[in-house]
Amino acid sequence: MRLKQCLIVVGTFWPIAAFSAGDSFYNGNRLLDYCERKSESCTSYIAGIVDTLMAVNFVTKNPIICLPDNVQLGQAVDVTVNYMRAHPEKRQVSAASMAFVALTRAFPCSK
Repeated sequence: MRLKQCLIVVGTFWPIAAFSAGDSFYNGNRLLDYCERKSESCTSYIAGIVDTLMAVNFVTKNPIICLPDNVQLGQAVDVTVNYMRAHPEKRQVSAASMAFVALTRAFPCSK
């Protein structure tokens, strides 16, 4: 089941990673810039990532992110921003990849 889950995540984020060098998609530098300016683009982008991860949980029945009750979107934004600030050497990669790593590390599912 882990393989199916990984394939769904890769399939979901593949287009973002493939085109992240262009102007159409966000890389970590662009997302961090929007987040530091308190732009709605930042919150909307991260909300989309969280929604996608929660959809993967639902589809696979094998969750990869487990949000505690009453988690606010601002917490997901903080987690992602803190990760991007802590890893400037990785900010050239897709913002979706950075958010995925940050959120799955911050909100892991216990087995």
